[in-house]
Amino acid sequence: MNLKDCHNVEDFRKLAKKKLPSPIFHYIDGGSDDEVTLKRNTDSFDKCDLVPNVLTGASNIDLSTTVLGQKIDF
Repeated sequence: MNLKDCHNVEDFRKLAKKKLPSPIFHYIDGGSDDEVTLKRNTDSFDKCDLVPNVLTGASNIDLSTTVLGQKIDF
């Protein structure tokens, strides 16, 4: 998994867990005491939408086809 494979916050978390040394990841990933702030932050991030750059450069699309030797434009 790498950065381009991350589509949501949980994907970023999994990547960080894989790439960072364990003590550093657990320090960043964890919370303190009753973890109320951690839960609120997690809930807030769950409401964020990450919009990938899809259909980039798809402005000149040719949907024509050939049927029985005849070109058909759509």
